[in-house]
Amino acid sequence: MSTQDYRGLVEVPASRNPDAVMREIPGDPGKLPDLVRAAGKRTLDGLMPKANRGIFYLDDFGRNGMPFDHLLMPLETGEVTLQEMHGDPGITKEQLDFIPMLSINPEILERTRKQGGFDALEQRMLFVPVPLERRYKIESKILEPIMNRAKARGKEITPDTLDAFALWVTMTRLFPTHKNYAAYRESGKDNKDFASALNKLTPLGKALLYQGEAVPGLCTEERQALDENLKAIAGEHNQSLGETEFTLYEGGVGLSSHGAMNILKQVTGRRGTEPISFLDMFEVIARFADNKPLYEAKLAQILKEKNKNIQFPTGLELLREVEDYQRQKFMGQLKDALGMYQNPSVYIERIQRYSDHIAALQDRKSVPPRSQVDGDPKPDLSLIRSFENMVHSDRRLTDRERTAYRSTFLTRATEWEPDQPEAENISRIYKDELTQFRILDEQQNQQYLTEFRNNVTNLLKNQQALEHLKGQPATARLENALNSLKALGYSPEALPKILDWALENRYVADQVGAHSCGVNP
Repeated sequence: MSTQDYRGLVEVPASRNPDAVMREIPGDPGKLPDLVRAAGKRTLDGLMPKANRGIFYLDDFGRNGMPFDHLLMPLETGEVTLQEMHGDPGITKEQLDFIPMLSINPEILERTRKQGGFDALEQRMLFVPVPLERRYKIESKILEPIMNRAKARGKEITPDTLDAFALWVTMTRLFPTHKNYAAYRESGKDNKDFASALNKLTPLGKALLYQGEAVPGLCTEERQALDENLKAIAGEHNQSLGETEFTLYEGGVGLSSHGAMNILKQVTGRRGTEPISFLDMFEVIARFADNKPLYEAKLAQILKEKNKNIQFPTGLELLREVEDYQRQKFMGQLKDALGMYQNPSVYIERIQRYSDHIAALQDRKSVPPRSQVDGDPKPDLSLIRSFENMVHSDRRLTDRERTAYRSTFLTRATEWEPDQPEAENISRIYKDELTQFRILDEQQNQQYLTEFRNNVTNLLKNQQALEHLKGQPATARLENALNSLKALGYSPEALPKILDWALENRYVADQVGAHSCGVNP
């Protein structure tokens, strides 16, 4: 089908009136037979005939006062009425066969209904919702050309900048979940994991769920329960279309892609050579969201007209969620670059080794090969004491306290579930020890991270600042980390601002005041 050649597919702009008429064919009739010369050369013309045996699409139907009475006859009978333009005046009916498709914004639909005369046509329509995109990766693809143009101009753009923005954009289009929705009550009767997951489902979690990504803060069973009920979640606010709430469905209200492009152009249009990061994006979002966006006003008006009491988070509240999520992503990348990322299996292995050593010490047996230190089958008192000192870092243990702790530690092993994997048993029984290890590692990591930030700042001021420390392990670690981050797309110039935000737990959403100016697409 070709819109250019009008073969089977016709698009009618909002500013034009679709028609079907008989038109004279220009040319010299002298050589034609008398009968044809008398009747005149005619052709069936207009957009309706050109769409014959195809699709007749009216774009932005109802806008600019476009009339719609002429559509009733083709819809009812498949015929179009024509005024004869030759010989004796008369009416001709021509058979046409096409599928009409109309696009209309919810507010225009409401206005058209109120104007009257629309009932006959509406009864012949099937309303199909076309919501704004709810998957942020797709929205990111829609906005990507603007970023590509900025890159072509030489702009450096850090990782996750566009995805973080697209994530916030799609979140403005999502509705809060209501636990009393009938489908949820039915699913939650026999599935406590689903009920628990639903209570934790924030706008961010919902956006990630629609994208098919893991929702943070949920256990495996809760995530699985959400996946199994995805259809019910996506359809919660899309059940009354074509009836009373055609203007109130998920994806029907929120920041449009056109509005998002305007915001994005503000970020990419900045002059200078400084890199563009997700923090620059957050700053523009915050100014925009703090300036009472039109989509929020539109939503409030719809809720008022429909007499609905639904508490939607503001754009700034959504931004805080996105910032938290992005901070966790960046910190994971940073710790991995610095070689500080601790897999939970490391902690489990520590507990496993300690258990083997104190059991061997108590029973006067050899340590199992998996936990031996340098192949020595004897219990290692240094390893045992180091473990106990880490677990009780708040005080110095006496010998009696150490003996009591070891006895209690081994006794707790009676809670072991034979049908569960070893790692799950250790995580459940020795949960307090695992927590303490994470806390101590985080404290130590914080020192490394602060040192890294200071070194990056110093290097930007003076590239020779650490030259005298060349070859030392700390300097090699710094260089390796910078190379790893650079491979991901973070240049040294982009890092200081991001590090300050991440390490000091700042929120761009909280730093923008009501005096800020922003776009209002």
